[in-house]
Amino acid sequence: MKSLGILLVIVAGLAPAQEPEQTVQSSIADSASSGWVTSYGGHVAAEARWFTTPALDSRQSDFAPSFVLAPQLKLANKEYGVAFNAIPFGRFDFQDERRTHADLREFNLSARFDDSDILVGVGKVFWGATEFVHWVDVINQTDLIEDLDGKSKLGQPMVNYNYFSDFGQFSFFVLPGFRERTFAGPNGRLRMHPRIMANRAVYESAAGQEHVDFAMRWSKTFGDLDVGLSWFRGTTREPTYRLGKDGAETVLLPYYELISQIGLDATWTIGDLLIKSEVMQRSGQGNESFFRAAGGFEYTFHAVAGTQTDVGVIGEFLYDSSGNNEINPFENDIAFGFRFAFNDIHDTTLLTTAITDPDDGATFFNLESTMRLSGHWLIAAKGRAFAGVPSNDFPLNGLRRDHYVQIGLEYHF
Repeated sequence: MKSLGILLVIVAGLAPAQEPEQTVQSSIADSASSGWVTSYGGHVAAEARWFTTPALDSRQSDFAPSFVLAPQLKLANKEYGVAFNAIPFGRFDFQDERRTHADLREFNLSARFDDSDILVGVGKVFWGATEFVHWVDVINQTDLIEDLDGKSKLGQPMVNYNYFSDFGQFSFFVLPGFRERTFAGPNGRLRMHPRIMANRAVYESAAGQEHVDFAMRWSKTFGDLDVGLSWFRGTTREPTYRLGKDGAETVLLPYYELISQIGLDATWTIGDLLIKSEVMQRSGQGNESFFRAAGGFEYTFHAVAGTQTDVGVIGEFLYDSSGNNEINPFENDIAFGFRFAFNDIHDTTLLTTAITDPDDGATFFNLESTMRLSGHWLIAAKGRAFAGVPSNDFPLNGLRRDHYVQIGLEYHF
């Protein structure tokens, strides 16, 4: 993209003057004399998904192995208040060629001043408070081929300026370069029916991916209450769909409209009780503006039954005034779950949740668990299942047979 290239030029222009590459490598190695501190890490993983039910499409497989490489590098100079951060990500999937992809999650230069900072490059920004949905989180695009929960995000080209004061933090964003949502290919599971052709996207703006978006956010902590108020104007990260053809096959084409959105998120901590809420209003997507709200709680019981285990009880209500539609299936749903922290030598955790629609009984079950095998090795397990999904419940109807179990072995360095 032209915009990404422009941003990288800006990053290079803001960076401190450096000697040729050989000298730079020496200064990294000798961080004490140069003032630069280098930190690196990341992980590699081998993962496999087993689907328990035959797919809707004969091109899809019941077994999907893949490999992940996700290194991280950070260079920081406290004397000048400058830092460079790089987090590339890559996955190779043996079943779905669309899921084989690479991305720069972060690749940016930041500088700190007395009461402000600025970041230029590719970054990740999270807004939100609730457990099950993040409706005010509109900066980064969802990497949907990574996971259904919407927590995996693509890196976003940006210029981000933050001002810190007694009245709160004021954040301003210029976002030059739109990232399209990722979707599974013809052979991939966890995809819609008809399938979505991500490479044939349609835009409301004539500028397409080169449209420049803008956003602002104010946030402040009032004792035990954290509040954020945000505004966004630009290309929606949640596409609607238009019918198209791929040969004789009917497919869906993502349609990205221009939207305006105002959001409010808040968390209130009262001892072991955490109250969470998100509210947003959006216009420009569809014929009428709509309103979404999510709110609930998480209460943690410590040392349950005399053990070392902490148990968190989670409950939330999800509401969307636009109803059950192609961009959001959770229009009037109840979400609940339990979070277990066993506090053992393996740092074992378990999260089990469900989202159910009281109107038609459609339910989405989720289970996630991690256990550390040693200082570097980690095993992660995940399970997803769908129950009672009616045939007219798009987009969940395309997933109604995609129950699966996933096992991953990770090495962290």
